[in-house]
Amino acid sequence: MMMRVVDIGANLTSGQFRRDLPQVLRRAKHAGVDTIVITGTNVVESRRAIQLARLHAAQDATLFTTVGVHPHDAKDFDEHSTTEEMRLMIASNGDVVVAIGECGLDFNRDYSPREAQMKAFGAQVALASELKMPLFVHEREAHEALVEVLNPFVESGVLPPTVVHCFTGTEKELGKYLDMGLYIGLTGFVCMEPRGLEVRNMVDQIPLDRLMIETDAPFMYPYAPGRQKKRARCEPKDIVAVVQTLASCYGITEEEITRATTENARRFFRFTSRQAYAKVTKRMFFAGDGPSGHVQVSMNPIDSENHISAIELTESSISICHAFVRVTSFGSSANQNMADHYASALRASILKEFTSEVDADSLTVEEECIVETTTATPQKKTFRGKKPKEKTAISVLVMLQTATGGIISVDRTVNVNESTANILANQVTSKLYEHVQSGTCVDEHLADNAIVFMALAQGISRLRVPCKSHRTSQHLETALEVTARLTGASYRITEEDSSAVVEVDGIGHRRIG
Repeated sequence: MMMRVVDIGANLTSGQFRRDLPQVLRRAKHAGVDTIVITGTNVVESRRAIQLARLHAAQDATLFTTVGVHPHDAKDFDEHSTTEEMRLMIASNGDVVVAIGECGLDFNRDYSPREAQMKAFGAQVALASELKMPLFVHEREAHEALVEVLNPFVESGVLPPTVVHCFTGTEKELGKYLDMGLYIGLTGFVCMEPRGLEVRNMVDQIPLDRLMIETDAPFMYPYAPGRQKKRARCEPKDIVAVVQTLASCYGITEEEITRATTENARRFFRFTSRQAYAKVTKRMFFAGDGPSGHVQVSMNPIDSENHISAIELTESSISICHAFVRVTSFGSSANQNMADHYASALRASILKEFTSEVDADSLTVEEECIVETTTATPQKKTFRGKKPKEKTAISVLVMLQTATGGIISVDRTVNVNESTANILANQVTSKLYEHVQSGTCVDEHLADNAIVFMALAQGISRLRVPCKSHRTSQHLETALEVTARLTGASYRITEEDSSAVVEVDGIGHRRIG
């Protein structure tokens, strides 16, 4: 296994990873990749990248994101509204957003008018300079125009750390970027035969302290003689081939390439001030003296100048913009087809319930299917009656995001012989519909997790949750009471006809000293 590697650019929001992202992240970890930066390419995809980073937090590789608008989408960039959306997204997600991008210029495909590309790029460079955030730049056959946009910021000394991602240019262009103080990101392109030959021949001109590596997955598969076909899907694990090729180009070891590029990435993105690590060593919880689980969390201290911001999620909406479906099939008879079958039923039910013919394309549904095959523990052959069969079950989690930022979830676990895919899908969708129609912004099970952060935040946080008659447990009340005793924060619950508003007066910095 390699040393720890950072993949500074992977398009994990791509539909090519919809079905097996957990497995992709697991393979990345086994290859030595411990940190991946998910690239945002427009406002919607940047928001999805943030959701992915949070959904898969503490699982295998650590995920961070960029927020930005790719030159292909520059035609839809509004200098005021888009910039403000980006600013708010960054301010609300400072723990996972580490750079502005992917932004830049692409004069090869020209999917957006060049003038629009220049304006969008300039606005994003200005925003990065204002916020002092690293810049993740795309450039293709637009070197001179890119330099033209960046030069005023370089000359005034306000350009933040900037990386030209997936560099494929000429030796002269490389020299100019290095003279400007930019970092260079290299992908599987450098491994390709014969396409990457020119870049390979100039690689050793890049100072090691200015080099970073990435996969640009699912693109830029590092094909070469002896590897798979050219059009294979690239994954973060394939960064191993990039490391091997660069080690050969520099005439040093793979460990030296890994160490240098990882140190550069951590310094460039300032990972060390953001990361938290969690490890679940035992999954179990029973009240009283029963068996318990064990979770260990460690994180870097929060800068004394910063604090957790209060949240406001009380504006209801019946418009759903995104759905996440996770189906886990487990047991001795579990298989991929079974998981896919239940996922398809859930997708169909969600689209039927929450879209119309007019806005059918407005709701994106992301699916994740997991198969956990288990083998029954060997039993003695002496038993009475028929030998019991090991049960195969399906566990589902569905999360909806409303147009006003609400997050609503429902989870169920059933034995496959007790519920068909359609029956389970209808039950889950019916419960989600009930929450949406009641005006709920956050369901009780997500709310009880949010309570801790609301108590630690500075100011008053508010959540609209199901009303008392629709809450199925005491999770919310228990979380409020326990958190209040631990932190000293005060709380109120205002019950309304179909929903309730939870207010928590966070302690902020008042607890210091």
